[in-house]
Amino acid sequence: MAEVMRGRGRSVMANVSGTALIASTYLAWYTLMGGILINLFVAVSIVWVTYHAFSALYVEGRLPFRRGGVKPYHSSMLWFISLPALAYGLYITSGTLSLAVLIEPSLRALIAIKEDKLSMGDLRRRIREIGIGLLIESLVLATLVLILIYALA
Repeated sequence: MAEVMRGRGRSVMANVSGTALIASTYLAWYTLMGGILINLFVAVSIVWVTYHAFSALYVEGRLPFRRGGVKPYHSSMLWFISLPALAYGLYITSGTLSLAVLIEPSLRALIAIKEDKLSMGDLRRRIREIGIGLLIESLVLATLVLILIYALA
C-alpha cells in the first residue's frame, strides 16, 4: 500500500510484495476453513510465499522496461539467501524427503543467474511463454507440496 500511495503501484516492489501477499493468504484460508495449524503447514507456507516472491522478482527482472537495476539474477539471490532457512524448516518438520520440494525452484534459480532481460521484439509472446512456464512450474511445486503434506500429515 505504501508504494501505491507514493504513486508507484506498478513498481517492482509493489508487484513482488503483492504477489507474496496473495500467496501468504493460503495459510490463513486453511486455518479459517478449520485446518489444524501444524509446523509442517507453516514451513510449507513459508516456502510457498518465498517461491512466489522469487517468481515475481524473476519476471520483473526479465522485463526490458524495468530500468531500475533489477535483473533476473536478483531473484536467484533471493532464493539462495532464503534456501538454508527453508531447507532447515522443512527438514525439522518433516525430514529429509521433504527437501525434494526445493529442487525445482533451486534449479530454476541456477538457470536465472545466466539469463538477461528480454528484447523488445516479440515481447508479448515471450512474456506469455514465461507465464506459461511459471504456471507449469508452480503446479509442479504445488503437486509436490500436496504429496508431501498427504504423506506426512
